[in-house]
Amino acid sequence: MQFDTRINDLGNMINDFSLRKEFDNGVNLTVGYYYSNQDIATSWSSWQTFIQTLDGDNSQLLNITDADGVELVSDGLLSASFLSWEWDLNYVTKAPYMNVGFELSDNIIIDASVRHDTTEASGELISSCCGGNTDFDLNGNGVIEQIEDASATNSGFISGGVINLNRAGASSQIVDYSANNTSYSLGGSYLLSDNQTFFARYSKGGRAIADRLLQIGGTLNVDGSLTSTTSGYDTTKQFEVGYKYGTKDLMVNATLFDTVTEDTQAEVTSGLTFMREYEARGLELEGRWNATDNFVVSGNMTWTDAEISRDVNNPALVGNTPRRQADFIWTITPEYVTDDWSVGASLQGSTDYYVQDNNDLEQEAYNLVNLFATYWVNDQFSVSLNVNNATDEFIITESEEGSAAVGSYVRARPLNGRTTVLSLKYMFE
Repeated sequence: MQFDTRINDLGNMINDFSLRKEFDNGVNLTVGYYYSNQDIATSWSSWQTFIQTLDGDNSQLLNITDADGVELVSDGLLSASFLSWEWDLNYVTKAPYMNVGFELSDNIIIDASVRHDTTEASGELISSCCGGNTDFDLNGNGVIEQIEDASATNSGFISGGVINLNRAGASSQIVDYSANNTSYSLGGSYLLSDNQTFFARYSKGGRAIADRLLQIGGTLNVDGSLTSTTSGYDTTKQFEVGYKYGTKDLMVNATLFDTVTEDTQAEVTSGLTFMREYEARGLELEGRWNATDNFVVSGNMTWTDAEISRDVNNPALVGNTPRRQADFIWTITPEYVTDDWSVGASLQGSTDYYVQDNNDLEQEAYNLVNLFATYWVNDQFSVSLNVNNATDEFIITESEEGSAAVGSYVRARPLNGRTTVLSLKYMFE
């Protein structure tokens, strides 16, 4: 498929006006008003669909005819206009907010904040799918052939010709609604000693779903208002509690978290749409150790226990582990630095995880080794070498297909294989 996409206007005007006052009694007060005006005007026009061979480095565009000799695919072209979408949308967000922070004592600090967002959405999406609606002589031979004929179909459902995108010959969805969300946060910290701090926070935040609603059926009424299936916002609620320890040579942070997240998405590549809720709890650890004046080790590790807790479109997925979500992920970075050179490695790892939400195909646990070194010839000139994925591991982050039989094709996104970069840097005085 060949994409013909234009970005006509993604202009965004943002203003964040705030006032801050520090009182003599230790109270800090911030009040503000956020305003943004976002235009989304994009065109996905006449995506062409081609058929070609899959034979390594010599792929060929095909010509295919039916039993009567009628050309169904010409030089690989199956459809000159598979689909076309035209967005013309506007989103205005207004949000007053306030934050208060104060010291209860020399060891205790508390802060609280609240923000109320109102999003006003307007505009229209016009779209046409699965072939053309207008005859067009693509090859210029004066004859309207099968793939040029809007009344003919290929592959059982793709009509010929090209798309003339207008309201008379396409679907239209009006956007005309107002949505609001209130976010808040309450947290504090307790200084156990000069080197140790305990902290806790509970918060709720949200983001406007905006243009993604236009690709999810049942979320907008004919007049552009929201249906009962959505509030127009996805929200996240999180409780976290943690501990920080820090000295000149050692830093350790540990955070326990419990999170509930709503997620409304539309995936162009797979056609998948979903309105979900995830629940996750876990532990984040990060640290840094200055073993000597030259040798430093830093790292982090996260343990996560997550599941899909609600899925409007596919309840069978409830209880499954979200795609790409491993139980443990980690990074360890040792580095040795002198006045003239430095050398180090970044070791990134993960336990196994499912590549799709149906929890069938699985990526095995892996470790990636990234190497780096720098030599300073003088104060202005240096030479650096970086080798990423030094052992050339083959890692899949996710795939379109969640299941596959032996011999099946799986469309997937891998991490880059081994890459090496040698760079020279000169800093002018």
